[in-house]
Amino acid sequence: MKRKLLFFVLSFFAGCGFCILNCTCLLIPFSCLAIPAALYLSIRYGQYRHELLFAFLFFYWGVAVFSLSLNAEEKASVFGGRWVTVEGTVSSVQRADRFMISVEEMSYRGIETGYKGRLMVLPGGKINVVPGQNVVVTGRVKAIGDNDYRNYYRGAGAAGILQSYPQYVKVLPGCGNRIRCYSYRAAGWIKEGIERAFTPEKSEIARGLLLGGREVSPDTRGRFSSAGVSHLLAVSGLHVGIIAGVLVWLTRRAGFPPGLRFLAICLLLVLFCFMVGLTPSVIRASVMASIVLLGVFVNRQQDALTSLVFTAFLLVVGRPFIIYSISFQLSFLACLGLILFYPVFRVWFQFAGSYTARGLSLTLSSQILLLPLLINYFGYITPVSLLTNLLVIPLAAVLLWCIIIFLFFWAAGIPLYMPTAQIGGIIIDIMNYIVQTAGSIPWGNFRAEAKGTVFLMVYYGTVCILLIVVNLRNTIGSEVTK
Repeated sequence: MKRKLLFFVLSFFAGCGFCILNCTCLLIPFSCLAIPAALYLSIRYGQYRHELLFAFLFFYWGVAVFSLSLNAEEKASVFGGRWVTVEGTVSSVQRADRFMISVEEMSYRGIETGYKGRLMVLPGGKINVVPGQNVVVTGRVKAIGDNDYRNYYRGAGAAGILQSYPQYVKVLPGCGNRIRCYSYRAAGWIKEGIERAFTPEKSEIARGLLLGGREVSPDTRGRFSSAGVSHLLAVSGLHVGIIAGVLVWLTRRAGFPPGLRFLAICLLLVLFCFMVGLTPSVIRASVMASIVLLGVFVNRQQDALTSLVFTAFLLVVGRPFIIYSISFQLSFLACLGLILFYPVFRVWFQFAGSYTARGLSLTLSSQILLLPLLINYFGYITPVSLLTNLLVIPLAAVLLWCIIIFLFFWAAGIPLYMPTAQIGGIIIDIMNYIVQTAGSIPWGNFRAEAKGTVFLMVYYGTVCILLIVVNLRNTIGSEVTK
């Protein structure tokens, strides 16, 4: 059997889907039917008995992992409507008026409840907390209801909501999570350097390109969205790939041996993940980059599809409800589209020249699986993105290099950091001009009515059928040629 790991991981996700569809009540009758069937197949096809065994283990692993998360959510709902005092560590700051806390202690009326989990704190105003700090918060627990924000809170990893007030949030001295504290300080150092060298308008884009969309104002994010290049302001595979390339070059020039080079790059990518807020897209890109680098160092070829699915498996095992995160869905579907459809589009557009064919293939293959989600979540389609991505992505890659080189020169006290920043500023001006022009093109961006589950099933079913047909035609064509 080829791609055994892929088969096992898909069995795990099947177990998760079993819980998502609220079929856990059918688990016992399902097992009564599935286990005898598996025994029969293992006897009939003995060479696959180990694969079948592991597939069942992974399936029930998925059921167990997702059930435990549902149980944690139910535990938080037990305290719904009650005022409690929690002590824990700030795991992430979503916005100025909300942050996530990893609860270490929860007391109700002075009695320890024993609850451990993650809660989204809504302090009712702006609060000055940073990731890694220890805090004590008094507030009212609210269960995650069946409203439009349920999947948002679930995707962020929250088992419940803690509504409070600024005066009830107390920051304790010291640092509960040093990695988060140090990464926050590193991100602050980067922001300080960029803000010194660039004007406020340009530093906003430079910060967003390196540290993610939280550094960008809604107006700027809207301009980039209307041009179909908002993904540049959300740290993803492009950013991590360039950063990993820079780290590979620097460690090689420094004379690091292969093993130490791989370890150093992985540790720096982990620090970068913490700096940008541990978003699913950057974690996915960093894990896949580490897998690719490992394959290079051990001289073993990697399978992109297996690496992608295995990365998703690692994230879901660590935080099952991450599958509800829009960032997780968009990131993995875009990467899956690149793996499945890029070779097809590359052949179709080869008449347009190498660069144009590559650019169009990258854009279309990354968007083909995202289209229904973009319509459902955001309600718009941007045909102009085919043009803007061809023009802006190369500029963004060069700009990212300029920012990294600028930070290196600035930290080392080399006077060349100012000319590097000036070059970066020119690139930002060109990007702004392209984005502004593309956003004003008629029908370049138009609204689309959100569709339902049936539309998603029909769309993805059609895409799967077309992909199978194309692959069969290519296989038959290659056999005829031989």
